[in-house]
Amino acid sequence: MAEILILLSILIFLGACVVVIIATIKFVSYLLDKKPKNTSKQSQANSSTRTNSTQTTYRPSPSRPVSPSQAPNAPIVSSKSESNTYRPSAKTGRQSKLSIPFKVIENNSESPLDLDIKDLVDALTGAPLQIQLGLYQCQRCKVFYQAQSYRVIQEVNEGKCVSCAQKQIINVAERKQQRGHNADVNVITLENYRDYVGNVITFEGHVFEVKTSRRGIDYAVMFENKSWSNGLKMVVFPDRLHSMGGYEFLKSLEGHKVRVRGLLKLHEKYGYQIVVSDHAMILGVQ
Repeated sequence: MAEILILLSILIFLGACVVVIIATIKFVSYLLDKKPKNTSKQSQANSSTRTNSTQTTYRPSPSRPVSPSQAPNAPIVSSKSESNTYRPSAKTGRQSKLSIPFKVIENNSESPLDLDIKDLVDALTGAPLQIQLGLYQCQRCKVFYQAQSYRVIQEVNEGKCVSCAQKQIINVAERKQQRGHNADVNVITLENYRDYVGNVITFEGHVFEVKTSRRGIDYAVMFENKSWSNGLKMVVFPDRLHSMGGYEFLKSLEGHKVRVRGLLKLHEKYGYQIVVSDHAMILGVQ
């Protein structure tokens, strides 16, 4: 009896194993069958897309042009940009050109280009005026400045005129100007130069020494045998050195009598100095 029970148990266990194996095989088969179907569908979709793309765009052979009558099955593809582009006719183009207004510029004898500047000089440098270099005029005393001199005045004289000490200098292109005149230049000496600060002056004196600043780019032509701060001097700043003839020229002035025109300023640290900006301001060397 016990043997029969053991045999039945074995048969039941084997049957269960067979059922599990069959179920596993069917599940795996199901998975394998499902994947190829999706791939097939995707392949069909890609094929359909390529077919549609091929049908939408027609490309003729590059070997020779193909007329529309020779390619009856090729669809006409309209360009959005071409449909929105306006191309006027030749007639319209001619009409638009004829309708362009032109401004007529009348010849004005009082324009800045017709200024009478004969015999007039730059109030700072004393050089003859040249319209092409840019002109500025003081509205108070009517003296003129070239553009370069105007910039020097802005930098070292607070924009004040060297003739009347007023801040009324404007570009001659901004309004119609009247006939100007030259600045009154004071001739000063070592005894009275302190009375002419802020004015353009002419000074003649012996050059004792040409000093170089500590930073090596500023120069002082000393008219007194004193220190940089205590003596009257002609100063040349680095941005004006080239127009003054360079360091070699300044050094060559030592031991000579020099007559110079410039703007007399009193610096709070460096004392009295004659500011120059152009070689023409050296009026004479003996």
